[in-house]
Order: sequence, then structure tokens, then C-alpha cells
Amino acid sequence: MNPLCVMDWRRHLFTALVCSTMLFAGAVLALGAAAANDDVEVAVEVYRGDEDVSQESRVIFLTGPASLVLEPGEEKRAYVAPGEYEIMALLEDDEGSIPSQARVVVEAGSPMTVTLEIASVADLGLFGMDPDAAEAMAKMFSMEPDAPEEEVDTPVETDDSEADMDREPQPDMDALADLFGGMDPAGLDPEEIAGAFDETWEDWDLEDMDEEDMDMQDIGAMIGMLEDMGIHVPVEELAVDLSDASYAELGQALKGSDPMAADRAMEELAARGAAALPTLQSLAVHDRDAVRQRAYDSLYRMQSRPVSGEAAVTVHDLLVQGLEDPSLLVRRYAADALAMGGETPAWSVELLGRNAQADDIELRAASLRALAAAGPAAQSQEETVVTLAGDPNPAVSGPALAALGAMEASSVEAVEVVLNGTAADDAVARAGAAAALGGVAGPKERLVPAALHLLHDSSPDVRQGAAGSLADMAPHETMMIAQMLPAFHDEDSGVRRNVVRATRKASVQDLSAAVLPAAGLLTDDPDSKVRHEAALLLAAAGSEAVPRGLQALGRALDDSYGAAADAAAAALSALGSSALSVVVEGLESPNAKARTRAASVLGDMGDAAAQAVPRLLELVADDDEEDDVRAEAYFAVERITGERPQL
Repeated sequence: MNPLCVMDWRRHLFTALVCSTMLFAGAVLALGAAAANDDVEVAVEVYRGDEDVSQESRVIFLTGPASLVLEPGEEKRAYVAPGEYEIMALLEDDEGSIPSQARVVVEAGSPMTVTLEIASVADLGLFGMDPDAAEAMAKMFSMEPDAPEEEVDTPVETDDSEADMDREPQPDMDALADLFGGMDPAGLDPEEIAGAFDETWEDWDLEDMDEEDMDMQDIGAMIGMLEDMGIHVPVEELAVDLSDASYAELGQALKGSDPMAADRAMEELAARGAAALPTLQSLAVHDRDAVRQRAYDSLYRMQSRPVSGEAAVTVHDLLVQGLEDPSLLVRRYAADALAMGGETPAWSVELLGRNAQADDIELRAASLRALAAAGPAAQSQEETVVTLAGDPNPAVSGPALAALGAMEASSVEAVEVVLNGTAADDAVARAGAAAALGGVAGPKERLVPAALHLLHDSSPDVRQGAAGSLADMAPHETMMIAQMLPAFHDEDSGVRRNVVRATRKASVQDLSAAVLPAAGLLTDDPDSKVRHEAALLLAAAGSEAVPRGLQALGRALDDSYGAAADAAAAALSALGSSALSVVVEGLESPNAKARTRAASVLGDMGDAAAQAVPRLLELVADDDEEDDVRAEAYFAVERITGERPQL
């Protein structure tokens, strides 16, 4: 995360807060009155670091069914109608505290507590800036309402000389260095920078920054200009380095009020994997919502580099625990992390089913994706997911439809809702239905035509899902293969990959029509995984690949994607003597790996490759040849002749 971007966000937040405070200044409600029957009690806790500053803060419910202000000294407790709110906290002090804002969903039922964290610019040290710069920024964020703004008359110096009028404004590089925490800007050409900034530089007087109302939006724009010019500004030097921090220090950073340090702590804990779990376990039960949210954010990041063994069980248990957390954000992180895969026992599936019915759309969608990741283990939630598949919001119906396929739903209702979903107006819903066609236990005579129809959809996601379902429902007859062949040339590589995979599962006789298109993909497709699937198709075609696919298989020995080259080698080995001439040509490839594979294939052919022995012996005796090629040629001769060659 770029610290300058963080400050830019806070600067905008400051501006919004000033406006919001003015708008709501006369709108303070008397909250001691009896709440309406359906109102929910919302308590707001405000912290600066570990200090509870709730009583000294002003809390504003900016948006939602109610707009109100809780002034300093008042109890931070409100009774509001269920709904979504933007809640902001402001601490009026002389330390330049940064306002805090959060979006929360108030659900009907039990009371809830919202925790907001306020940071002090002065205390933060402003991400590595020198004390003077930090103090200047602190002044910008100061919210002293009675402090009048001084009007400063700045004399304008004029110079009628043409030379001065044409002079490009010059940046103060020393001031730039001070602003960026002592960073050495050596190598930045002042004239080049000034030329790029043109007259705008005159408005960005860094030397007088502590006297000017300069914000991080200006600095961010300046850095963007430098980067566009090809001049790298090493803002990463401002970041907090926690790579050598102890687990206690990482825990403190995660609990602290510096968002940059907290983000680095979350990433570092995720990177340390299993060793970080004791720390994350303790943070996952912290009494402050914000701390638990960060702990689960770290667990979510850890899923991109998953742990194994007992550590994986611990992570899963923590994620399931998060599904019952009072914080909506924690439940979202937990569901999203579970959606990334892993074994999901029946008791946690029930929790996912419950969260899939929450009021929050993002939580519902994440829970549905997690149910899909659970596969058949989630079948107990089929009825719930069928209901959600009919949701008018495609952000819910799409993942619900996909989940029905992943869990291999078998009810008549599930099959019908999936088939109906293929005609949905929204592409997200159609994509979910397309992916589900290959998983639900319905009649193929209805599911396959629906998938074939979707191969012509305008959305690549829909076409990709349909092709994947066709692969899951294979094998297919010759007539259906003919209908899939046009998709070999689809603009989306995922569609091409899936449709080739679907086609290669047909019987050998039915693959004849696909040999030439597959040979073209193996030779020319830019996607390595498509080429791999094409090689596998030609291997599956066996004798049907002769002679039309031989040249493509021979050239594929030189493929940069090892899996595709190996699949081509396996296909040539299986074809035996009918592929001999093509494989012998491979011994002359300029690519050493291709020559090695060709020698290996000839060895696989045994005595059928006898005519290649003289050339193999030449390779064995060639001192300038690569060692791998010479070794493979040596063993190939031994396998062909039954005797070891004389060196």
C-alpha cells in the first residue's frame, strides 16, 4: 500500500468531514427517548491506539435511514432502524487526529458494537517523514473550530524581462528530499521535472509547505508525473519494514492505529504461514472488532499460499469460528477464505448456509462461493441454495447457481432452476448456470443442448462455463463434436482450453474431425495450456492423428511449455514407426530440449527406430553437444539395439 495514497484518502475524508459537520450541526437528536420497536441498539467505541477516546469524540451517522450526531460528552449509543450506514468519528484536539469512517450493516435483532480507530498524525510520524513535515501535516488535520484562519497577503513579484517570463519554474530538490523523509533524490533532473510540471510547479512550493495548505493529493499527482516521465520515486522507502519483527511486535502493529504498519503486519503474518498461527489465534478473539478483522484479513491472505497438515486444520477451524463472529467484515473474510478451497466438514457447511441467507449481499455471495468450494459435502444446503438461485440480484443468483453444480445437486428443483438460469438476462447469472450444467444430476438430453447453445453467448465467462460443463459431461458423439469445433477458434483462451478438453474425451473414431483443428492449435495458439490440451487430444486420437497431426506433434517437441512438449512426445511414442520420420527430424532441432525429447521418443520405439541409430551415435560422440542430449541418445541406442554403444 502506498503511504501517500493513504494520506490522500485521509485528506479527502477530512474535507468530507468538515462539510458533513456543517450539514449536521443542527441535527443532533435526543437519543434518550424510547426507541421504536424495530430499532437496533448501536454502541460506538472510538480508540486512538489503545486509548478509549469515545467520550471526547464526535460520532456522525452520515448515511442510512437516520442521520444523527453524537456530540463529545454524550453517550455513544444510538437506536437506529436496520440498514446500511456510514459512521464517522472525529476527535477535536490539537494533535491533528485523522477522522475514521466505516460502512456498517445494522441487522434486525441483537444490539451491536462498532469500533472506530482514530490516528494522530503527529504520533504516527507520518510514515517516515521528518518531524517538521509531520508537524505540518498534523496542522492540516487539526480540527479546532474556534481557530480563525489568518488571511495572508502574499506579495507577487513581477518581472517584465522576457527571459524571466520564459524561464521554466524550478523545483526545490532539498525540500523534496525533506518531504520524503530524507530520501536522496539524486538522479532527478530538476529541469526535466520542471518542464513536465510546467507552471503548476509554482503552486507547489515545497519549501514553504508548513505555511501552505498543501495536501497529499498534490504530492501523489507529483509522483504520478515523475513515474509517467520514467523517473522512479522510491516511495517504498517510506514503508514500515516488519520483515524482522518478532511476533509480539507484529501483534502490536496489527492492533495499532498506524494503518500502514497494520497492513504490513497482516502481510508478514500471512507470509510466515504456520508459524504465525499462535499469534493470529490470539488476535482472532480480541475484544475489538478492528483487531479481529485484521487477523482474519491476514488469514484470508494466507490462503493464497496455503499451509498443510495440522496447520491447515487450525486455519480451517479459525475460519469456521469467524463465520459466527459478530463483525460482518470478519464473517466476510472467513467466507471468502473458505471459498478458496480446503476440506469443509458438515457442521461448518451449516454455518455457511446460514451466512448465505444474511442481509449483506457480499457475505451471501462469499458464503455461496464457499459452499461451491465444499463440493458434494454441501449437499445438505441444496434447498437453501436453490432458493437463492432465484434471487433477483445476479451477485447472489450467479454464485448460487454455480454452487448447485459444484455440490452435484440432484433435485428436480435444482435442475430446473439451473436450466432457467441459462436464459437469465444478466451474464453473471448465466455464467453460474453454464458452469452448473456439468455438475447437476439431470438428463443429458436437456443439459448438453443448453451448454452447446451457451457456447455462442456474448459473454466469455458464460462460454467458458459452458465449455467446462461440456467437458464434465463428456464423452460426446460425433454430431455434438461438430457443434463444438467452431469454439476451437474462440477469442477467449479459457473457452478454447475447455472445449478442446471436452472434445478429446470422445471415442477415437469420433475424434477424426477434430485432428486438423487441434493440430492448428498445437502449432499456433498463444496460450500454453491450450497447446497442452491440443497435444493431449492428438494423443487420444491415436492412429487418427496420422498423417494430419504428425507435423504439429513433431514441432511441439520444441514447445516452450514443458507439459505441451511432453504430451506431444508421449503421443509420438505411442504412434511408433508411423511417426519415425518426424521424430528423427527432431534430432536436428536447434533446441537442445527438443533434441533430448526426440532421442527419448526414439528409445521408446525400440527396434522400430533402428534406422535412427547412426544419427544417435553421432550425437553420443559429439563433444560439442549438450550433455543431456548425449546421455539420452546413449540410452536410446541401448534400448533400440539392446547393446550399450562404445564410447
